Amino acid sequence: MVVVASLGVAGLSACRSEPSVAAYIGDSERITQDRVDAVYNEVRDKLQASPPAAQAPDGQPAATSSGPAAVPITRADVVSLLIGSKVIDKLAADQSIPAPTADQLQEPGLAGVLHLPADSEYAQLYAKWLYEIETLRDKVATPVDPTDAELHQVHDALVGMQGYDPSAPFSKFKSDIAASTNMAVLKQAAGLRNEIAKTTSQLDVRVNPRYQPTKMPVLVTQNQQTGAIVSLITMPIGPDDQISPVTDAR
Repeated sequence: MVVVASLGVAGLSACRSEPSVAAYIGDSERITQDRVDAVYNEVRDKLQASPPAAQAPDGQPAATSSGPAAVPITRADVVSLLIGSKVIDKLAADQSIPAPTADQLQEPGLAGVLHLPADSEYAQLYAKWLYEIETLRDKVATPVDPTDAELHQVHDALVGMQGYDPSAPFSKFKSDIAASTNMAVLKQAAGLRNEIAKTTSQLDVRVNPRYQPTKMPVLVTQNQQTGAIVSLITMPIGPDDQISPVTDAR
């Protein structure tokens, strides 16, 4: 299992909910609905103008469709990424992590995996966010044990991508993962999760309930068969008891 880490933020308050604001960063900074729409609409418009070539199961080009290109993200994804970028940028600055170079970000390859236009802001933000997450993971001073709930998420994700025997009991998976080199990565990710939580508290991040339930990846890996990025652990943004669905207009 090749693992890269992406930490989200949890326990965000939703006590403010101006319709024009998707999230609050402290008392002075806002992520507006217009900002969310701009990031989302850029991806949609670029895909519609130049949709990616479809692939048949045998790897050959598939027949083209006259319908609109599918958008592989939602506005909730945009909100999560914009919040995550703010939090991770602050933590990276606190750790004196230098800005990444273009070759470190590997935007074109990552954008292809995500099925996004490489020149879209979403793809660029995601590439920077993922680089900083991986770099910060290696700087964590106090790795901690992942919770059973997180291990259940890892188990289910690996079973879903045919990376673990679905007939084996969870107790065996827990034993197997504890004895593997991957446990060190999980402990680092859990330790970084704690650092993210502290930074989020310092920034006083709050999310409009319109975007709940919203989840962010805590740990991701790449499916070696399909190349897709798969979330191993996710964390909710905002309290579970104040949620309402968001429907994206296509």
